[in-house]
Amino acid sequence: MGPLHSRARPQITPSMSLADAAVVHTEAWQTAHRNMRLHGHQLSTTRSKPTAFATSFATSSFSEPCSSKRTIVPSAFGADPTGIKDSTEALQSAMSALLNFSCIAKASMVSNITDLGGSTLDLEGGQYLISDTIVVPQNFGNLYIVNGKLKASPTFPSSKYLLSIGSESCNGGNQGSCNEYVNIANMMFDASHVAAGGVYIAKTMGATIQPAFFIGYQEAGLNIVAGHEVMVFNSWFAQYYWSEAHPPSNQLSGVGISINGNDHYVTNTIVFDFSKVGVYVGGAANVLHGVHTWNGGGVGIFLGSNRNRLTNCYLDYNYLEVEDPNQHIVESTFFLDTKMVLTAKLGTASQFIVKGNSFTVQPSIQVNGTFNLVDNVVVADNIECPKNTRATKKLTQTNSDTFTFDFSDVLLFRSIDTVLYSVSADKPVFVNSYAQTPNGTTVTVKFQSPVSASVTMSVAQGVLT
Repeated sequence: MGPLHSRARPQITPSMSLADAAVVHTEAWQTAHRNMRLHGHQLSTTRSKPTAFATSFATSSFSEPCSSKRTIVPSAFGADPTGIKDSTEALQSAMSALLNFSCIAKASMVSNITDLGGSTLDLEGGQYLISDTIVVPQNFGNLYIVNGKLKASPTFPSSKYLLSIGSESCNGGNQGSCNEYVNIANMMFDASHVAAGGVYIAKTMGATIQPAFFIGYQEAGLNIVAGHEVMVFNSWFAQYYWSEAHPPSNQLSGVGISINGNDHYVTNTIVFDFSKVGVYVGGAANVLHGVHTWNGGGVGIFLGSNRNRLTNCYLDYNYLEVEDPNQHIVESTFFLDTKMVLTAKLGTASQFIVKGNSFTVQPSIQVNGTFNLVDNVVVADNIECPKNTRATKKLTQTNSDTFTFDFSDVLLFRSIDTVLYSVSADKPVFVNSYAQTPNGTTVTVKFQSPVSASVTMSVAQGVLT
């Protein structure tokens, strides 16, 4: 067998600075472990304590010395990439080393968030069994977690997530965020039906998740709380695989993606079997684009709050629920064997646009409860959607002074705001007429004397308060 070290390595000398010595120590340790694995040697699952100088160099916040090489690999800290042995302590040590910025140039992002310069925790295609959360604490940004799998052990706390970023308790300045540009890529999060979920992100701005796969969550695959512009794309979420035994649909409790904040984006993402809710949107000004939900026949997407936009999505047997719609837009979305449900909680619908969507079954749009206020709502130009907020009918009668129109089969809500009608006939008809005040979804046109004519009536809802 050849030598483990094929070239000279830097040595610690009496004249070396404490920072340089700490770097040499860490790099030598990592190199030794890589070479041992290369030559088939058995590795310990726990890392030995750093030497005295390394311990004294580390700040009070970090248990691992700083390395000028900003790609950190968990296996160098004793983590088991086969997923057989618990790697919690080793991964926490690797994260500590990643966050130790004391040997690199000091740089800050918004609100004095520490800029880690693209430092990366690279799982190198390994799968790691963990029994507690891996934490990215507040006030760190510009870092990456990539290329591997985190899996909850049977003893993982049921109230915790595999990876936690930020904190709800942070102040965050004007933007309310204490972390910025934290990136997750090529990762799988398996909560094993034990942990609450995969990733928890609180008060973080500009995080990205792509691509990623979430499975086995009890509460949520991804839970976004406050912050701004977390972007999720090209990702998959499933509480259970379709081939896996699971509780009945009415006993499911998980949510694929939970958004309780503003200005977040979910694009080109799939939520499949089996979750109670595919995507829950409880904040404002969020964007869902190209989201496909087929999560078991419950709620595919829930829209609350206001000013959310849903475009080019695909509700596949799971319905879209919109609660007290307020300044939402739903456009160019396909509803396969499912519907849109408008739920009246406060009983108001305001500035709501539903256009250019395609439905396959009836009812295409269902109203639950009573909307006492419908203001500036447009539901129109949808495929296989007979009920809208605009409607036109034509009625032809002979020798009649009363033309009554019933729009209950084509109007979505219970009252009519505006009425416009015209009269046409084969022979001149010069008779006074007027439209009576609508009664619910019924409108009557009265003539001064009987006529033989056709009356065309156009009505609109959600126009006037």
